[in-house]
Amino acid sequence: QLDQQRASAIQRDGLSAFVDSWYQMDLFRSMAQHSEAFAAMKTARSRNSAEWMAKVIHEMSPGVQPSLWDGLPNLITDVLLIAGAQDSKYTSTLKIAAGKMPRASLAVIPNAGHNTHFEAPDPFANTVKNFLEAATLKRK
Repeated sequence: QLDQQRASAIQRDGLSAFVDSWYQMDLFRSMAQHSEAFAAMKTARSRNSAEWMAKVIHEMSPGVQPSLWDGLPNLITDVLLIAGAQDSKYTSTLKIAAGKMPRASLAVIPNAGHNTHFEAPDPFANTVKNFLEAATLKRK
């Protein structure tokens, strides 16, 4: 219901107002450490299509997606899960998910919150690179 209200707010109040309120959530608090880049990102996101963003939130909300937890043990491919150390909720959730997948790796990026790629781009990229290189070596 909350995401449906958010989608309606985008259509009613515009994307700029939504972006401002969205990034005030505790989930994104650690992004404020990067004030200039954070402001630029919010400005760029405010320029997106309000219609499409409302559609994305309306149709892709976790509340309307089916749970896939029961299928995690069936994943037979290498999986990389990444969380920021300052995002305790997602770190905890991904630890549980990693425990259900036979070939999962969990990487917790220090000094980052929910948006690890934004807050710690080099450690994030190195983590992905190392994972892909290791997966490539396994296949050879």
